[in-house]
Amino acid sequence: GNSFLALPDNKEWKHQRRLSVPAFSQRVLEEACTVSYDLLNRAVFPYLSSRKTNIDAVEITTRLTLDVVGQVAFSYHFRGLETYCLDGQDEHDSLYSSFDILLTGITRQILNVPYTQYLPTSA
Repeated sequence: GNSFLALPDNKEWKHQRRLSVPAFSQRVLEEACTVSYDLLNRAVFPYLSSRKTNIDAVEITTRLTLDVVGQVAFSYHFRGLETYCLDGQDEHDSLYSSFDILLTGITRQILNVPYTQYLPTSA
């Protein structure tokens, strides 16, 4: 398809860029920071301080991402972090499940870059 990132210096790229600009406005970014700060203080930090074993950082950051996007972009409270960190449950509503599947798929696409296994790493 026509990816936003694959359309440099193009009419369609400019159109898509204009559509995405409001999502990264100062007001939206400030609100995202405020929501993140609140969720971290209310759910994540108490959860981390009460744990004596390893944590699932991917699960927590995924839930944080979905909760922030839900509140900032859609005014919807998924309660993913609160359910997981405060209630100790791994259940969530169907809308959360849909966003989780979407985010997981996007993450896999980002991390599944061809030939990365051939890049040098420190051993």
